[in-house]
Amino acid sequence: LDEEIIVADTNNHRIQVFSKAGDYKHSFGSPGREEGQLWYPRKVAVIRQKGHFVVCDRGNERSRMQIFNKNGQFVKKISIRYIDIVAGLAITAQNEIVAVDSVSPTVFRISAETGELLKWFDCSEQMREPSDIAINGNEYYVC
Repeated sequence: LDEEIIVADTNNHRIQVFSKAGDYKHSFGSPGREEGQLWYPRKVAVIRQKGHFVVCDRGNERSRMQIFNKNGQFVKKISIRYIDIVAGLAITAQNEIVAVDSVSPTVFRISAETGELLKWFDCSEQMREPSDIAINGNEYYVC
């Protein structure tokens, strides 16, 4: 979390944590579709203030979003039934989750605390299939 490298190891159904130098530190996750398990995780982001990991995987037919603590223990699931496929994931300076849907090009801002959808905007006029997102202050960069 402090200058660590966090990797969504998709085909091994886990999240891996490495030091800044690339040394393996630990991993978490077991394969499955139940809460707290991981099924082909594709995106991971860190809520720095709490040291929590936000992980998006294919736990059901659409993307699923779960939060784990710094030790990899399941904290909670965030319902994102309005998103088909999470193509990009980022955390704002206010510790809000930002996800971009690749199926219907839309950006969503979600409260990490409550799971509430705070704001969303359609970007289908500007792009067809977004693949990632980065945030710098109030600016969102969507690939």
